[in-house]
Amino acid sequence: MADTTTTGKIGKFTLNHKNKFEIDISGQTSLDNVDKANWMRLAAGVNNSTPAANDTTTNDEYYDGEGFGTSDVTSKRLQITLAGHRLEGDPAQDYIASKQLAIGDDLKTLFRWTQPSGDTITGVVTLTSIVSSGGAPGAKQTFSVVIVFNGKPIFAPSAKVAVTSVIVTPPTDSVKVGNTVKLSTAVTPDNAADKTVTYESSDNLTATVTSDGTVTGIKVGSATITATAGDKSGKSVITVTTA
Repeated sequence: MADTTTTGKIGKFTLNHKNKFEIDISGQTSLDNVDKANWMRLAAGVNNSTPAANDTTTNDEYYDGEGFGTSDVTSKRLQITLAGHRLEGDPAQDYIASKQLAIGDDLKTLFRWTQPSGDTITGVVTLTSIVSSGGAPGAKQTFSVVIVFNGKPIFAPSAKVAVTSVIVTPPTDSVKVGNTVKLSTAVTPDNAADKTVTYESSDNLTATVTSDGTVTGIKVGSATITATAGDKSGKSVITVTTA
């Protein structure tokens, strides 16, 4: 199934694990050397990520504001805090842990953040606030790092990817008059441009369907429920039986 929760036609919730973080363990310090980077995924042992823009703002009042001020963002410093448990032997964690006593340029490398949409943010970063141990005696050791982007990162929007298939589960089912059955729908690929699913019943007098795939039996008979995302659709045939 897709890693989203549909909330009707207005949107959906995306699960955090769809974010992908990668660090260059060769220590390249220029965006001109992205093709030389040795990318390792920073995921194992990590259970929390917190991005922050660190806006710098100016607050001003002008005579034409009639006593009300304005606020302008004059700069940003993007950072991501990653935290979890120390997993020794993981290349990405080991690289960061090896920099715990480093200073200056030795703490700089390349970092890439691929968002659930497929958009990527790539830049030169400084590894700060490295923690590679600590915790209660019977607990796993702590791991955390604050990854700070130096200057403006490169933002690369994902290419528009079309939906290739819509699969409705179960493909056939039965429900008694007055009862409900819930359908689930998987849309591929994961990075499709529009994965919003809409449902339609071929016969609303026999069975109706809501925006979350819940089918209600109205009268004895059968109806085909069609789920559509992008220009693809899948179907489930629902047989309505006596109560």
